[in-house]
Amino acid sequence: MKTIIFLSLMSILAFSAPIAGISPQKAKSFEINTELKPEEVAWWKRVEGASHNIGEAVTEIGIFLYEDKNEEFRFLDFERKLQKLPKGLREKYFSARAEFREVITEGIQKGYRTSIENARPRVFWMPKPAYTKEAFQNKICGVAVYSVTIEETGAVGSIEFQKSFERPCPLEAERNSAIKSSPPVHYPPPPLGVGLEESGANTIKHGLFFPAIKDHRLVPATARIEISFIQYT
Repeated sequence: MKTIIFLSLMSILAFSAPIAGISPQKAKSFEINTELKPEEVAWWKRVEGASHNIGEAVTEIGIFLYEDKNEEFRFLDFERKLQKLPKGLREKYFSARAEFREVITEGIQKGYRTSIENARPRVFWMPKPAYTKEAFQNKICGVAVYSVTIEETGAVGSIEFQKSFERPCPLEAERNSAIKSSPPVHYPPPPLGVGLEESGANTIKHGLFFPAIKDHRLVPATARIEISFIQYT
């Protein structure tokens, strides 16, 4: 039975989202529970190492794909963006992803317990969603909401679109400002349309997740995920 967890991932905008447990310093998420068996401790440390490797890879990808350097990337889905990466970086990404999935799967198959008792699924990283040219030309901004199953391996399962709505686009002058204006919002706001809902679902397929934990075991869970589409005007 899947655990139902409502996880609102607001404004997933950057190519390198905050990553739990990947700091070079000792992260609380990976503190060792003294009740774990030695083989579970060794496995949990491997999970930490694999998580760190993913963090390094996606941070480098985020720097390379920064859209202010190349606006072409704005309209490409993640699969096509991957083809633009240098071969070495692309291989580093796939290798880190495969390593993480392999280590997690091994722990599930051997019935290993985690150091954490209970936790929601967490986002390691979410690619920036691709804009459609029609949406960009018409200056459409907003949010698409989905119900997503995150499997016990961290893999993305079913993705169910729930709703979308437009929001006013922010001003270019506020791109790096901590103070944002509050343009008027029309109620009820119209849905996004013009292919953005499909783009959001495709973005989630390529997201990287740490699975939910219940009673020290990795479990599948359902998360509510919001993908934001933003351009500055």
